[in-house]
Amino acid sequence: MSVSFPSSGAAIASPGAGPAAFIIEVGGAAAGIVAADGVRFRFHAAGPRFQPLDGQIFRTPGDAERAARRVINSRQPVRGHAAPAREARR
Repeated sequence: MSVSFPSSGAAIASPGAGPAAFIIEVGGAAAGIVAADGVRFRFHAAGPRFQPLDGQIFRTPGDAERAARRVINSRQPVRGHAAPAREARR
């Protein structure tokens, strides 16, 4: 079986099938994975920084990687999920 890889991601494949998912990395850090959703790819964020992309559909893994790079290069704050604050003990 041959598997092609996007420029910075690793492919996840099952025998006899094409790649079903790709790991998307930006600057050496995992941004998320894109999993095949029909003929398109759905993004699953690896952390809060990439949450704005979570669930989005992309034509190719390369399109998802470019979107993740735009998130990193954006000067606008990106919303994420913060951990709940702990209550002070008395």
